[in-house]
Amino acid sequence: MNKQFRLYLCLPILIAGLALLAACRGGDGVGPSPSTLPTDPAPQAPRPLSASEKMEVGEFVSQREVVEQQWDEFHQEFDEWSSGLTSCHESTAQDALRRFAGASSKVTQQARDLPRSRVTKEFADILIQAADAEETAFRRLRDRWQPGNISLFEAVEQERSNVAQAQNEAEDLSAELQEELEDASDPVDNQAREEFSAALDYISDDWEAFHDDYADLLQEASGLTLEEILARLDQLIQQFDAVFESVGELPSATAVEDMTEVIQDTAEGERTALISIHDILAQAVEEAAAVVEEDEEDTAIEVESGHTFEPLLNAMAPVIDNAVETLDEVNEAIKEILDRDAAEDLEKVQDFIGNYEELIEAWDEFHQGYNDWRRTEGGCDRSLVLSSLREFDRRAGEIGLGVQDLPQSGYLLPIYNLLAEAAEREEYAIRALRNSWQPFAIDAFIAVDRERDKINRLRREASIALQELLDRS
Repeated sequence: MNKQFRLYLCLPILIAGLALLAACRGGDGVGPSPSTLPTDPAPQAPRPLSASEKMEVGEFVSQREVVEQQWDEFHQEFDEWSSGLTSCHESTAQDALRRFAGASSKVTQQARDLPRSRVTKEFADILIQAADAEETAFRRLRDRWQPGNISLFEAVEQERSNVAQAQNEAEDLSAELQEELEDASDPVDNQAREEFSAALDYISDDWEAFHDDYADLLQEASGLTLEEILARLDQLIQQFDAVFESVGELPSATAVEDMTEVIQDTAEGERTALISIHDILAQAVEEAAAVVEEDEEDTAIEVESGHTFEPLLNAMAPVIDNAVETLDEVNEAIKEILDRDAAEDLEKVQDFIGNYEELIEAWDEFHQGYNDWRRTEGGCDRSLVLSSLREFDRRAGEIGLGVQDLPQSGYLLPIYNLLAEAAEREEYAIRALRNSWQPFAIDAFIAVDRERDKINRLRREASIALQELLDRS
């Protein structure tokens, strides 16, 4: 052990000895007594409460018990009420949206299972496409929904509108085809179609011959005089009049009425154009002849040759092209009907319609369930919740009034201030919840729970302070 350490060890003993010696000398009256170090005064016991103070504290305790009982009952009833709002919880809405997305997927699968034969493929695809788009909208609603966000619901409504249009379109087209096939299965109608087809074949040959002859005129027009062109047009009009007459004799039975009307309108349009060209040229010939007669120059009529009127003759080309296209379309349509096994196709369409009706029933049921959920907000009665919050707001105000009526003088003021702050926080929290609450949102209740912790801490502090004051009685 070193010397320095021994010195530190002996130092307390040395100091104690010196103090003892000084005390002994002081007792002998020798020399002045050393000054002593100041010491803290011993804590004094709190002054007992006076009789009037005890009476005031007793009154405070009595009134506080009533307020605290109301406060505890308020918290208990609020907790029971809020925990019972399961239909308004965010998790409940998420569960519902998951169900709707699953139900939409089942509808889509049912749409994909529709018969897709040659005659029904178009109708099925219309419905499948609409179902796919609606399912996508419901999946997005399930995955991205947040309380208060209505854009995803609006997207669902848009797709539902598209679904309704698709259903109407598929229903109309399938019904129209069914009616057509039922007519095609009728022997009388089939006979009318066969007669129409045979007559149209005969007319088409003559019509095509007319078109060929007119094409020849166009090629030769540049080398012809105006009178020669007009003569050729006279012959073409006579030739087309025979076609026009045959067109007028086409069968007019209901089964072919539409096709007959199309052919007749086309023939009439072509004949009108042909006659208009002829009349213009005839007028030109008359005018040229008048000039010759007046000037007695034989060369005048030769100047007005086919070169001058080629654009006019070519104006017939689009009319002829339209007639050729119409004839081809009608011929193809009537032959397709005659070649079709109407009975077999009708059976396929009827099978499709049966499956379609089952799909629509399932689709409507799904939509109805979604409509009910949206209308009632999943069973979360908004008006009832707001009514309950107004009642809790009123009761929180009553608790605040009860606190304000507590005695506030003397030693009771700090305790009163703690309770007043707690009551003020209670009122503010409930009022904020009432103003901000909406279905499926939980943030507002979280804020109330946080305030509840601060409120209960203030109430505990007030209880402790009150107990200390009672201990002085």
